[in-house]
Amino acid sequence: MATTNTIGVIYSPSWLRGFRISVDSYLINIRNAIGQSLPAIGTTGINDDIAFCAASGGTSPYCKAIPRPLGPTNNSAANNISAVYSYGLNLAEQYVRGVDLETSYGFDLRDVQVLGVQPKWDGHIDLRMLMTYAPTDVTISAPGQPAAGSPLTAPLVTRATTTINYSLGGFRATWEIIYTDQYRYATPTVTPIYYVNPIAPATIVDNVNFSYRFKAQSHDLQAFFTVTNLFNQSPSYLAATPAAAVPGSQTPLNAGISPLGRYFTGGLRFSF
Repeated sequence: MATTNTIGVIYSPSWLRGFRISVDSYLINIRNAIGQSLPAIGTTGINDDIAFCAASGGTSPYCKAIPRPLGPTNNSAANNISAVYSYGLNLAEQYVRGVDLETSYGFDLRDVQVLGVQPKWDGHIDLRMLMTYAPTDVTISAPGQPAAGSPLTAPLVTRATTTINYSLGGFRATWEIIYTDQYRYATPTVTPIYYVNPIAPATIVDNVNFSYRFKAQSHDLQAFFTVTNLFNQSPSYLAATPAAAVPGSQTPLNAGISPLGRYFTGGLRFSF
């Protein structure tokens, strides 16, 4: 069951035709979300089930995941776990709080004046900026489990995407700028881990796209060309604790930039 509270404001002034700004704040509380009968992978999850079951006196739903022949409260050597079951349980909780900001402005170039002079430019410009700030996103996977997520273990970062579009007839050019704020990637653990620099730096990635729509024998076609990571930004290296059970499952790179670097995509879209 989820409870969502939102409030927002939209402003579109009459004195600036084509401009629009909106701010939305939200608070989402989710209870009885689907969790797992094994709160963690491997023996850790089994030991957690044993602890939860014992603490409840045999009444916890976790007891069903580790059945014993003599019942959950009998701790004799003859009462070993006969099976381990993993299935969904409506036990998890999640709390999310944040703010979204969106601004947009569109205008025709022929309406632009420079130093009182109105050049005869053609085309249309669309400017748009989306920003999200979510300081709280906490998940409790099961009763008794420690809360995970921001701001407790992995604070979310501020992200903003700005796009500049130019269109003229069937031609369209787009410049996209993606900003990811710095964030603390060093998360608290039961056994403290100390980092020389626990802060991941802010990143900016630029992408450009060109497309042209045309017809060929009454069929609609679109040619496109895209450059991702235009300035070939490289991700910074971050300290990471490797997962012993799954070698290579963690990459010590800043998630704001793809390790692929600059790459190109082109093609032709068509419909018949």
